[in-house]
Amino acid sequence: MRHKYSNVNFPAIMFKEGINYRSYEYFGVHKGREKYSFRIWQPDAEKVFLVLYYKNGPLSFPMNKITDDGIWELFIHTTEHLDAKYICDDPEGIQYNYNVITQGESHYINDPFAVCFSSDSDKKSVVRIKSKYLFDDSLWALTRFHSFLEKDSYQLPLNICKVDHIFDNYGQISFKSIAKTLIPYVKKAGYTHVLLPPIFDFDGTYNTEIRPSSLYSINSSLGDIDDLKNLVDKLHNVGVGVILDFTPFLFSARGQDPSPFGKACLSDNNALAYDVGKKEVISYLISSAFYWFDKFHIDGLHVTQSGGLMDLNFGKEKENWTANRYGGFENLEGLFFLNQLNEAIKKEYSDRLIIADDNRIFGKTVIDKFNKDLGFSFRIKTDWCEDFHNYIFKDTKNLFRRLPMENYILPLSLKAAIENVSSIFDFDGLDLQEKLGFIRAVKVLQMTLPYKKLGLLRGDTDEIEPLACSGSVTDAEWSDRIRRYQCFVEHINKVYSDFDSFYDNDLSSDGMKFINTGKIGLIAFTRRSRKGKEPIIVINFLKESIEGLVLPSKITSGFYKTVL
Repeated sequence: MRHKYSNVNFPAIMFKEGINYRSYEYFGVHKGREKYSFRIWQPDAEKVFLVLYYKNGPLSFPMNKITDDGIWELFIHTTEHLDAKYICDDPEGIQYNYNVITQGESHYINDPFAVCFSSDSDKKSVVRIKSKYLFDDSLWALTRFHSFLEKDSYQLPLNICKVDHIFDNYGQISFKSIAKTLIPYVKKAGYTHVLLPPIFDFDGTYNTEIRPSSLYSINSSLGDIDDLKNLVDKLHNVGVGVILDFTPFLFSARGQDPSPFGKACLSDNNALAYDVGKKEVISYLISSAFYWFDKFHIDGLHVTQSGGLMDLNFGKEKENWTANRYGGFENLEGLFFLNQLNEAIKKEYSDRLIIADDNRIFGKTVIDKFNKDLGFSFRIKTDWCEDFHNYIFKDTKNLFRRLPMENYILPLSLKAAIENVSSIFDFDGLDLQEKLGFIRAVKVLQMTLPYKKLGLLRGDTDEIEPLACSGSVTDAEWSDRIRRYQCFVEHINKVYSDFDSFYDNDLSSDGMKFINTGKIGLIAFTRRSRKGKEPIIVINFLKESIEGLVLPSKITSGFYKTVL
């Protein structure tokens, strides 16, 4: 870690300056020749002890402070050696933590760079060095790199399958079982990427705020490091990219409090918020993103809980709000971090995606501006389904006036769409066939509008969940409708990927043209590709069928065939 002709500790200096983007190669646990190194950053500590929990009992070793700003280091030898100060059995797989003495008080702290935690209630860090898995995805990596060389990400198809609900019960799921069920489905259904939920060891549930124990660790209930690598590798070998949820806002206070990386979180007493005003924290967070790209070949990150990084008063009561030095309520330190995160990733990994979480804490205009200025590849836009009754059943032209040429991803929020049209017609009063027809129409609209796509795992079941309470069909009939809807989803996904009109010209003003049908609730438009191909899309949201519809000849001249 030091130059052979100098005593300068470059990794430590870069970490302090906020530019060590691979600090995981220096901190944490590393194995050398017949020895292990342990390093941790504790600037306020008076003493730090490494504690190894062997079966015969814990062993405690005093660490050495090697920098004035609080980096502590220790070498443990596994064999007799002239330089060996401490000798013990190989600690691979052994639980450990650090006893940090601050102001005379003792605190047992987990390693913030730990890649594995114990599965028991104590949740101690675990020494995990060995990984036998070798990736076989060089062809995928080469194809991805050349795709981004020839086109930017806005001109490539992006149809993401979100798979969060399969993680609801860790006791019955693992990376190995996911690989068996997920890979055949996403390949057949024609998705380009999968979005995995947080795979970190964390406190909380998927329905609440996620509080990772470490941004480098994998939940042991899902499997180990090699199991995740195998899942990513197999997805790459069937042509599917992998995107991870990434949470650089909150982390678990369990085993980490007090932490130099965090500060109090007003919205959650069981969590700490990363103090992105410290340069060392910026090094830590950006390094964690690089870690997943380097070690697991991940194709993109979905940055969640960004509201806390963007809102200066996140979690505060209104009477306690404060303004930044410019009089606004934006978290300037958080915005600077997000900008630095995106710049670092784009410089080092030009073929990876960084997706912003949907967040409207400051209003659409401001967030859209920040989204663009901060350098995110895309932002998930969940609110597009909330205006259905306005731009479909009142004034169809509004649909196209409300579509700015921005780098959005459209998820299918069917529940929001149904609630929004309740003032126009009684959805519950429709028969099952009419309900399915409405759902198909919403799905077609999502897949044919500009912007990239985000669907749910097995859209056949998740997207028609609002119909699950219907008792008007037998189980066999319901299973048949699910199968038919699944075929429909596969078909519309194939249409999206086969016709470049639906993805390569999203941000151009001539990429979409409105066609006036003369009927509110009957939508028609064209999508124009960069090569000039221009399919026509007609979607009927009315209850009655439309026959003999005549579209303007200046738009529809030429020969067409039905594809859906």
